[in-house]
Amino acid sequence: MCRCLDVKQRVYRAVIIARLTYATSAWWGFTTLDARQRIEGLLRRGIRAGYYRPDCPTVENLVEDADDAFVCLVLNNQHRLLHSLLADKNGHGYDLRRRRHDRILSHNDDQRDLPLTLLKSL
Repeated sequence: MCRCLDVKQRVYRAVIIARLTYATSAWWGFTTLDARQRIEGLLRRGIRAGYYRPDCPTVENLVEDADDAFVCLVLNNQHRLLHSLLADKNGHGYDLRRRRHDRILSHNDDQRDLPLTLLKSL
């Protein structure tokens, strides 16, 4: 991960990366491959200029990490507004392989349940 960042790199992350990743949960799914490549190109220019380290995550990784953190917040905090929209908890007594969540993943189009894509990698 990013360690020992100098001042230029910290400012780049605080300003450029923060602006690039602001509200990505809302708009990242609507971007085209060309738009994503242009965004990654901005990071590559930052790497060449010395503002961003090559061992730091790409924009796609940052977006995935932010989405995973948001889903974990919703799953683990019952006072969140979206928590009431989650599917019911799985109540089976089998000792199956562990998943990252304990929800029943239904394939029906129930409007009460959050879509499966929200729980994609859990």
